[in-house]
Amino acid sequence: MRERKQEILQEQENKFQDMRERLTREKEEALDGEREKTQQKLHDQYERLENQFNEERLRWKSNVYGEYDRLESQRKREKDSLEEQLQKASLKRESEVEKEHQKNEEKLAGLQRKHNNEIKRIREEEQIAKEQWMETYQSKCEDQKQDFQKRVREEMVKERNREIESIINKLGDETHDT
Repeated sequence: MRERKQEILQEQENKFQDMRERLTREKEEALDGEREKTQQKLHDQYERLENQFNEERLRWKSNVYGEYDRLESQRKREKDSLEEQLQKASLKRESEVEKEHQKNEEKLAGLQRKHNNEIKRIREEEQIAKEQWMETYQSKCEDQKQDFQKRVREEMVKERNREIESIINKLGDETHDT
């Protein structure tokens, strides 16, 4: 009986061992199935997230390129506008410089005319002064000449009168003596 008990125990133990192995195997298979499902789920989720990330990245890339193109276009418009403003300012400045140059040329021509007129006036005044001086000098010379001639005449008249008086005195003396 002991043997029978031992056999039954052994049998029970074998059944129990088989059941344990079967449960362990089922548990392992269930865990493997769960693991595979979880792995597949994680893999699917990873792929979905990666696809979302790639779509988001493409959208951002598109937005960035769009913004870059917009900014580049704006920069080009601003550059063109600034170049146009610079061109206008340069033309305006050139025009102002030309006007100022022309104004200065006119001023210079006016000053040149004024200078020439002043020189002409001074020369005319100098000529008039020279002519007046010459006239005054000639008049003075003429006056001096006339004074000199008058004195010479007066001297000659005096000399003649003395000579006449001397002749008269001689004649008077000769007549008295004779």
